[in-house]
Amino acid sequence: MAGVSSINFGTILSQSISFQFLQQAVHTFATAKNALFNAPAVPNSTTYKTLQSLKSQSSFSGAIANIVTATNAKIDTAVTALEGVDTLLDDAIQLATDSISTPSAANTAALNSLLATIQADLTEAKGSTGVYITAPVANESADPGIDSLSVTNIDSTASIPSSGLTFTVNITDSGSRGTIANVVTNSDASLDNSASFSITGPDGSTGTLAYTTGTSLQTIVDDINELTESTGVTAELDGFTIDLYTTGFGSDKTVTFEEISDPGALLLNGTTSDSGTDVDITVTQGSNTLSITESSRTGITGTLAGVSFEINLYDATILAENTANSNANTFTVFNSGAKIVGSDGKLLATVGAGALDYGSLGIPNDLDLSNSTDAATALNTLLNAQDIVQNSLTTLNTYSNLSSQIATNATNLVTTIDSEITNIETTQATLQLFEDIKNENSLNNALALISLLTGSGGFALSGAGLLSS
Repeated sequence: MAGVSSINFGTILSQSISFQFLQQAVHTFATAKNALFNAPAVPNSTTYKTLQSLKSQSSFSGAIANIVTATNAKIDTAVTALEGVDTLLDDAIQLATDSISTPSAANTAALNSLLATIQADLTEAKGSTGVYITAPVANESADPGIDSLSVTNIDSTASIPSSGLTFTVNITDSGSRGTIANVVTNSDASLDNSASFSITGPDGSTGTLAYTTGTSLQTIVDDINELTESTGVTAELDGFTIDLYTTGFGSDKTVTFEEISDPGALLLNGTTSDSGTDVDITVTQGSNTLSITESSRTGITGTLAGVSFEINLYDATILAENTANSNANTFTVFNSGAKIVGSDGKLLATVGAGALDYGSLGIPNDLDLSNSTDAATALNTLLNAQDIVQNSLTTLNTYSNLSSQIATNATNLVTTIDSEITNIETTQATLQLFEDIKNENSLNNALALISLLTGSGGFALSGAGLLSS
């Protein structure tokens, strides 16, 4: 008909089908792109919790192995001392036996010399081995300030009644790290402008760190933390700002930040320094009080009422800085070899070696080998003393063998757990790589189809914004 253009229905149908495929391809592209570039940075919650649980178990098992190993080293010292005493008692017993038939004042003098050596050896061994235990404070769950508390020695002059000595530990100030906040402040995750600076910590300096526009803040944090071992300073990313911390606590831990070049005004201006604060702990026993100030949260030592101890506090992830504990931590020490109980009365550990206390051997100061009757009495006394020594040796060796097996098992458990952690992390990485490859393939296939369809069908996608990110 005049004035009417002819209509090609085949072309319309062909373009309609092409457009449907195009829509599908664009949808596939968008889905693949989103999966590829927005993959989760951490494992799923179940995997993450499993990993954290395993890492916690590994750390705990490792701590047990270390504690038991340290305990065994001290027990070995006690065993060596008691074996020496056992040999000296053999000599004393032989003197007493000989004196029954041939008594003499010279034998008495020789016996007293042996007994003096035995007493001196036991006193030295008791001082070097002490209570030889390490145990957590009983009520740490109620007040998580103290990570561990160990009694390291009981002085031979300490007066410890049968009811024991009870000590109270209070954290009056948990101390703090040197801290400088907002050393870098930016509008987003990448630097808006170039910048350079230096950081000096308790252990050394970073030298000049220079960055160009577009450098990610995470890269800067990673660079600073790679130098932590040589500087004693760590960095943390807080949103779009970077904060600095000394790794240690105390007034002798100082961090200094120096601005070098900052055309975009992104850095903390000039030079800024900050030092931490010391840890303050008060220990009381009856009317006795000991105040301890340390520039560290670990290895805090003190001696009160003849009892020496070591205290380790939790780190900043558990125990806040510059705070006091709300509940007192108490422990009781007994002098029956080695006992320590917590504030709830629960026995935390016992490693007994009664023979380390010379008085427990029951040897009087007036043994006499100058007549047969007294020599026979002395012989029985010395034989009983040797029984006590040998029983203590049996106890210590049994404990040492058992605890060595515990240490071995704990070490093996750490190896097994760490292997499982590696397997899970490797599997997680493999699965993530598989997902990335699958999404990348989908992305490439979608792009190929889009290119084919837009090339043949003449559709323009850029104007419609279909390919925008």
